[in-house]
Parts: sequence; C-alpha cells; structure tokens
Amino acid sequence: MRIPLHSLKPGEGGNTAAGQDTGRIESLGSVPWSRTDLSNALDQFLPLFDRRPIRENQGGMRSVGLFNVWFLLNRLRPASVLESGIWKGQSTWLIEQTLPGAGIVSIDINLQIREFISGKARYSDTDFLRIDLNAFGWDGRESLAFFDDHQDVIPRLKKCQFLGIKHIILDDNYPEFSGNRHISAAAVLNDRDASGGIRFPEERRWLLGNLDAYHVCMPIFDYGEPLTMEKSRITAESLMGRFDPARHARYESYWKDMPEYRWTTYLKLK
Repeated sequence: MRIPLHSLKPGEGGNTAAGQDTGRIESLGSVPWSRTDLSNALDQFLPLFDRRPIRENQGGMRSVGLFNVWFLLNRLRPASVLESGIWKGQSTWLIEQTLPGAGIVSIDINLQIREFISGKARYSDTDFLRIDLNAFGWDGRESLAFFDDHQDVIPRLKKCQFLGIKHIILDDNYPEFSGNRHISAAAVLNDRDASGGIRFPEERRWLLGNLDAYHVCMPIFDYGEPLTMEKSRITAESLMGRFDPARHARYESYWKDMPEYRWTTYLKLK
C-alpha cells in the first residue's frame, strides 16, 4: 500500500506492501512502475548479471541489489549519474552497461580497491559533500545520484537539492538506526527513541517537506532470517513469495543473495 504524501501526519508510521502495519514507511507518493514490471524484469537482468566482471563481490553489491539499481536506471534513464561509493567497481560497470551514453562521475575516498575501472567514468577521491562538480562539467538536469557510501543521508540529500539532482538511489537504507550505523532515510522516517518519540524530528520534517516520492524496493523472495550485524529484519511483502526450487530454479542467484538485501530505495526530491 502506498501512502499519499499529503495524508501522512508528522507522528505517523507506514504500511508494508501487504498493507500490514509494522510502523515502517515502505512507500510514499507514487512511482511509474508496477509489481508486474518488476517481476517481468527478473529474467531480463540475468544475462547482464552473468557478464559481471567481478565474480565474487564480497563487501559489495550482489544480484539482488544490482537488479534493483539496474531496474531503476532503466526506468529513469538519466543523462548523467553521480555514484558515491565504488568499492571494487561492480556498480560502476553496471551503470556503464545500462546507460552507455550517460556521463558518470564516480566517487570513493579509497580508489585503490577498484578491480573494474571504467573508461567512461570520471573518478574522484573527494567526499561528495566537499567535491566541486563544476570541475567535471556537471549538469544537474536529468541527473541521478546513487549513494552506497554508508554516510548520513540527509546532508547528502540537501546537497543533491542544491545541485538540482532530483532522482536518488540509496543502497543500505537500513530500516532503523542502530550501533555505529549511518542515519538512513528509513531511520529518519521510522525510528523512535525509548520513549516512543521520533528520533530525528528535524530531519524527518525536512525530508517529508522535500519528498515527491519514496519507494523501498521489494525483497525478491521471502526471507525470515535477520540480516546484517545488527540483525535487521525484512518486514515488507516480497516480489515472488517463498523460494520454490521447482518453480524458481532460474532465480537461484537472487535467492542465494537474499542475505545481502539492503533495502535499496528510490527517492525523488521536489
């Protein structure tokens, strides 16, 4: 169930895609694709995934996250992409393959880890909040920013707004704030302190006031085990339900990578 932005009051939570109240906001506003579009795209992505240059991407994105980013890039078709957080370079390769005509600026504070280096991307080891994109001839119109850098999200969104970047993909949009974890958009929208009050009220007010759409990508299969060091759990309805080897054999790579599901999220600023 999607919640119209105008109907959400400052203290309210949200619903899962199944309509079950969990206190988590999974979707706000509307997006130009359907569940059917997503399920139909699962087969389309696999041939590209089979050509990936980094076969074992430990610490980086796997099939589930890569599928979601690929699907969003295909739907949005931005003219340029800013990527913050490269790791070994698998996501840079994905952007290049999905949008061969797009300009790419790829940022990571440690470029020495790269295994795939794109001939089309322009690289920088300056943090996104400090980088001067004019040096890259950056044009924020028809652009998209992809963050997989494990940094507090609101300052990055504010800079995106300043640069004119409306379309944003967030990886690692953890559903709560815990331990040394960065403050995700989901935590800003959902997390509450011990007394039940909103943990990040000012950030939440800003985010709700500047959002046009917010949509957490559905998990591909049901997965009941806790994920990540802090043992986060998936609460949203999955795209395909329970994994059945007889019916879903061709999607086994997605199933194997479900422990790496990281709440990839599309966000559009006003």
